[in-house]
Amino acid sequence: MGRGRHRAALRPTAVRGRLVVGLRAAERHPAAAAWGQTLLAPAKAWPVANGAGVKVAIIGSGVDGATPELAGRVTAGADVGAGAGRADNACDGSGTALAGLVAGNDDTFGVAPGARIIPIKVGAGSQQLATAIDVAVAAGARVILVTAGDAADAAVRAATSEAISRDVVVVLPVSTGGTQADGLLRAGAIGEDRRVAEEYPADRVDVLAPGVEVASIGGAVTGPEFAAASVAGTVALVRSAHPELHAADVTRQVRSTATDGVVNPVAAVTTALPSGVGVNAADVKPTSSLGTLSQVLLWIAVALAVCLLLPFVLQRPARRLAGLAKRAWAKRQAQRARARMLDDGDNDPFWEPPSTASSEDRDEITEVIHPAR
Repeated sequence: MGRGRHRAALRPTAVRGRLVVGLRAAERHPAAAAWGQTLLAPAKAWPVANGAGVKVAIIGSGVDGATPELAGRVTAGADVGAGAGRADNACDGSGTALAGLVAGNDDTFGVAPGARIIPIKVGAGSQQLATAIDVAVAAGARVILVTAGDAADAAVRAATSEAISRDVVVVLPVSTGGTQADGLLRAGAIGEDRRVAEEYPADRVDVLAPGVEVASIGGAVTGPEFAAASVAGTVALVRSAHPELHAADVTRQVRSTATDGVVNPVAAVTTALPSGVGVNAADVKPTSSLGTLSQVLLWIAVALAVCLLLPFVLQRPARRLAGLAKRAWAKRQAQRARARMLDDGDNDPFWEPPSTASSEDRDEITEVIHPAR
């Protein structure tokens, strides 16, 4: 999917020994093409972080995992275009060149040589690109480099937003037409003269990076996607140095540490995080020891006041509750006594049932009560 020019796409021959590999790389990449690596100088950041522990998905034409400069750094990936299969066996040199700029070994040109590459191969169509982004997230990528396509497409935008919401940073070349968002970086290319490769609208680019005649695996390459690869490598460094940062904070760190708009891997890793971000979020430092002591004394005074006032505050409610409890107990006792009288009346020794009086007895009683006049 890469649109940039890729020169001298010769497959390097595996050799033994770090020194020999370095010499072969120098032969393939003359000093004139290595200006990008000289400008970014990512090796100065490696004592702090080299990308270890971070997976970077590259969505495009696939990557040649057998390339010596990427040895041990490329996973099998996935071929979304074919619907199944690997993406680490690509012969197209553009994807391999992109991977070299992201994580090529330190004898050559990679920004984050400790990172691992997840190649995702796609064909034409925005739906495949959206699916590839979803696959990259599912594969555990913490950085996704989209090399081409229409980032403004509704399906692609939805997949990108979902990736960011799941704490994945997405990097796009400016040519894809992505819109600004925290967690997203749009990269433009500059040449050796530090000028932009073409006129970009001010609201279309977040950062710049070398992208004209820069050295990578197989030769010098040109295109905004290669600039985006260096940005993705810088993001991998920041995520390796600060794994606690969320995607939005990572992109802010990269943008805020850029030099004249050009991404700066060393500054991105070594510049202290803003207050309240990442490790600094829990780092509350008092202005002086006196301030700390006063805060402790204040809390002690508050605790003593609460202990002294609490009995008085609760005294009246406690009495009321006690009275209610007593009345409830007395009521229950009365109810129980009444129930016993109603249920056990036949067994009460002081209670006798009324006798049946004859008519004569009734007449006698009437005479006693109402004597004849």
